[in-house]
Amino acid sequence: MTTQQAQAWAFRVDKDHLTDLDEELRQAGRLRQGWGWDERQNLKSMQLDEGAGRNRRMLHVKRGDRILIPHLPQRGNITIAEATQDWSDGYSFSVWEKTNDHGHIFPVNYLTNFNRHNQKVPASLRGTFRNPSRFWNITSLLKDIEAVLQTPVEDLGSTSSVVDRWQQQIEEVIRDSGLRTRLFSQARDKIRNAEWEDLLVDVLQRLNSGWKVRRTGGFTEKQHGTDILATIPDIFRNGEYGIAIQVKDHRGHENDAAIHQILKAKDYWEERGINILEAVVLLIGGERKVNKMFEESAKRHGVRIIWSTEIEQLVLSAACQFISDPDRQVSAPEPVGIE
Repeated sequence: MTTQQAQAWAFRVDKDHLTDLDEELRQAGRLRQGWGWDERQNLKSMQLDEGAGRNRRMLHVKRGDRILIPHLPQRGNITIAEATQDWSDGYSFSVWEKTNDHGHIFPVNYLTNFNRHNQKVPASLRGTFRNPSRFWNITSLLKDIEAVLQTPVEDLGSTSSVVDRWQQQIEEVIRDSGLRTRLFSQARDKIRNAEWEDLLVDVLQRLNSGWKVRRTGGFTEKQHGTDILATIPDIFRNGEYGIAIQVKDHRGHENDAAIHQILKAKDYWEERGINILEAVVLLIGGERKVNKMFEESAKRHGVRIIWSTEIEQLVLSAACQFISDPDRQVSAPEPVGIE
């Protein structure tokens, strides 16, 4: 049982890596959070934010606090864990080799798992997960959480919604069919060099409608090193925030040229009213295992790498958006007349 001082928290994780995150939690006692691909994003000595700053509140968690993690190990399920240390002491940072991200590590112990739609779970507890936040306090629900922990395990997962089951089925079909790999393989076979920039502009724009994504290569590229620029308006002044992207379609080892090219972006675009939030090198054919030195150099210079496995997922997500686009017109064959 928890003490009177114990609190409860809801903690969202990256839904693209649920199986691996669940295994990491259950087997190693490590609850990992994203926005952690650079050592400078360590919450105890932060020098680079890029979204990691919103994780600082997690350091308020104390030993014995209950942590509820939605969609772990799969959509529609909730895992309950317990903090095994004060997170201000037990927190550590180490970029995860599996994802090149998720470096924020919090010590926990797995307790149980329940289905979000199970009628034996109090409605107040099921309803809190409509909150879209990354992390929020749910101590007011602590009694309900303790009641769930006293419920036999076999009674916690017997009910699931048709929507959850259908979403899980979609994920399994995509995985088993190899659709993600096949799409990316087709793109790599048929698209070369600068053509990738056109495809990636479409992919990134389709997935991020609030941003303006455009190609910026050409004659001036030597001055700014940017193949693709994504921008959003600065709501406080007459300017923009931006992400500068260098695209490389190389196979095998990558040298530091791309890093030095994209580092030119900050000064160049700042003179033109665009504050560059992040410099990115996107490697179409880049395999992480043969590019360790390149990865270390990128970290030292504050440049983010997007590996080919991540691009695979982006291409698949954009393809799904394309298929569901209501403006997409699919012509049906003319009916054959009967004489």
